[in-house]
Amino acid sequence: LWSTGVIAFILLGGYYPFRGKTDAEILKNVRYGNYEFRERLWRGVSWDAQDLLRSMMTVNPDERTTAKQALEHRWIKAD
Repeated sequence: LWSTGVIAFILLGGYYPFRGKTDAEILKNVRYGNYEFRERLWRGVSWDAQDLLRSMMTVNPDERTTAKQALEHRWIKAD
């Protein structure tokens, strides 16, 4: 589910969540889950959508949302 969160982040935010000046820096940010929602680019995206992405991109798989939980998320269920 983590990779689905990354793809959704790119689609909704318009940029890659993990950035760095070198490949090693990018990989370090992936490993530790260092990303940010740049306010200017996320103004039009609901808090619920961002909340779902955060839960999908949680580094620890034991704490990450499951597919079933993601499908029950309020952003997915919204009218």
